[in-house]
Amino acid sequence: MGDIETLSRCKNAAASGCSALLAGVTEPALYGVSMPLKKPLAAVCIASAITGAIGGFMHLSAFAFATPSLVSFPQFIGAERNNMALAIVIAVIAIVLSFVLTWVLGFEDPEEAGEGKAKAASHDTDTSSETEKIVYAPLKGNAVPLSQVDDETFASEMLGKGIAVIPSEGKVFAPFSGEVVTVFPTKHAIGLKADSGVELLIHVGLETVGLDGKYFTSHIKDGQRVRKGELLLEFEPEKIRAKGYDIITPVIVSNSDDYSDIISYVGQQVQTTDPVIEVK
Repeated sequence: MGDIETLSRCKNAAASGCSALLAGVTEPALYGVSMPLKKPLAAVCIASAITGAIGGFMHLSAFAFATPSLVSFPQFIGAERNNMALAIVIAVIAIVLSFVLTWVLGFEDPEEAGEGKAKAASHDTDTSSETEKIVYAPLKGNAVPLSQVDDETFASEMLGKGIAVIPSEGKVFAPFSGEVVTVFPTKHAIGLKADSGVELLIHVGLETVGLDGKYFTSHIKDGQRVRKGELLLEFEPEKIRAKGYDIITPVIVSNSDDYSDIISYVGQQVQTTDPVIEVK
């Protein structure tokens, strides 16, 4: 990975780390760092399981509801004398253990890991570099600006620039030819990478992680090659709405910092053959 890419990833990691520690907003770290690099996600899950078990065994208690972050530690102040100290110790263990496990496991650099696959499958991709950097609509529906998404993480472009689609049907298609970087276990989010290097996050609905995969059917797996227009995912919009979830779907260029300009085409009904994002 080149110096520019390394610097960009370091900046993303630092910014997402600050939002997680100070505000309890972990989506930037999850979708912008851990999931694309894969192994850090495993390290974090292992560290979380271990520290969670320690907290349960030691009867750590919270006396108020607050989003976990450094500024919300007062929620652990209560009648138990050592409860606050225990919370601090467990938080330190979680951070240190995540760091150590990531150091040991390493990470899968998508820039390097995908290079050989992209060359081997070059006959399946578009020959025009300009076409490769066009993202086609992954869903049919109404394309709108990210500012209309009722979630500050997406609306503020914290995860990257892009658009959102209010879907008219429950199908998600590949917006370009490339590789499936990751399919979230709850199937509501997919990370893709085009052969040109464009990285895309498709997040079906808001807070739909809470459905734990219900009403979603995935047709792909991690590391799989896909061609533009291939069916990736199916979901049941009406049943998801009936559970109280917004099905607006952010489509984010997660490595936006690597490009000088990202043009979005919104304010229209789109088909899967329509370009919605152009990366330059």
